Amino acid sequence: MQYEQRAEVNREYLTSLDLMKLICAVLVIAIHVPLLGTGSDNLVVQEVGYYIQQCFTRIAVPLFFACSGYLLYRKTTLDSFSLKPTKKFLLGILRLYLIWSVIYLPLSIQRLSQGDATTQQMVLSYFQDFFFTGSFQHLWYLPSLMVAVILVSLLLRAHAKPSVIVVISFALYIVGLLGQSWFGLIAPLQDAAASRWEVIQNIHSVILTTRNGLFEGFAFVSIGMLFGFFDFKISRNKALAGFIISMVLLLAEACVVKQYDMALDINSLNMYLMLLPSVFFGFAFFAKLEFSKKHSIKIIQPLSSMMYFSHMLFATLTFYLIDTLGGNALVSTCLPFLITLGMTVAFSLAIVELSNLRGMRWLKKAF
Repeated sequence: MQYEQRAEVNREYLTSLDLMKLICAVLVIAIHVPLLGTGSDNLVVQEVGYYIQQCFTRIAVPLFFACSGYLLYRKTTLDSFSLKPTKKFLLGILRLYLIWSVIYLPLSIQRLSQGDATTQQMVLSYFQDFFFTGSFQHLWYLPSLMVAVILVSLLLRAHAKPSVIVVISFALYIVGLLGQSWFGLIAPLQDAAASRWEVIQNIHSVILTTRNGLFEGFAFVSIGMLFGFFDFKISRNKALAGFIISMVLLLAEACVVKQYDMALDINSLNMYLMLLPSVFFGFAFFAKLEFSKKHSIKIIQPLSSMMYFSHMLFATLTFYLIDTLGGNALVSTCLPFLITLGMTVAFSLAIVELSNLRGMRWLKKAF
């Protein structure tokens, strides 16, 4: 595969990446509200639903990471790398994280109060989540993105080659896999190396998960960085072929993980080895899609962000209404997903449109 370094800052407008992010936002909703429902008696529906939720949709957040890396690092060059765009970017992400953490605080309190923990324990648990796993279920992406960007930018500032950064990030990603989907590979250490296992457990008790900026986000932001700094000479058709092959291999990997019960638990099916080439070729494909500037739809970019951040409000509301109205049979259908998607899109469109009105532009801070 041929590539060449960008000679100057690339300022082209890529509508295709906005389209990609919109698709990813829908996929994220399908992670938290299963597309085919849950609890179906049909074994085929169960299997298909499992692989949609625990395999194919898992490419969404990695593509978000890669897109953020691309959009950030295309604002500078390797020859004259500047931290100024990084600082501005981090402040923006921090603002988003604080705003949405406050919005989701009531739901966070409700979740933490469901156990027998004391008030002090709940406060400590919340702040541990805030720094390591996200203040709410899907908000982990924001602190992880900040950590990943800091790592990439500091290494670039230290004049590390992009190839070295990618190797380091991929190595850490493989370590992260051992704490997620491929946990079964290190499980024997519990008996074979008890002292080392205790150290691993102590680290895990602090960071809680390897699905974070160091072990996951770092790798995908690095992929985005590569596209930001280099023009890859790969055709759209070859990128699509590479993406399809990678996704087939991702499915095979997910089958192995399930068949041999490799994952730490059902909540650890987030990271797969084949996500790395899938994201690379998937991003390359969308980057090669050509839309003229006149065909750009400005609402897509903020819409995808609002959908990502707000969808858990409507997922919670949907299941609350189903439970309250006694429609529990609906959870085994696609209706919860469709209802959540519909409310999320409607709300997001409303907020984006309102943010363009005079006196309402403060709403833009939410996306």
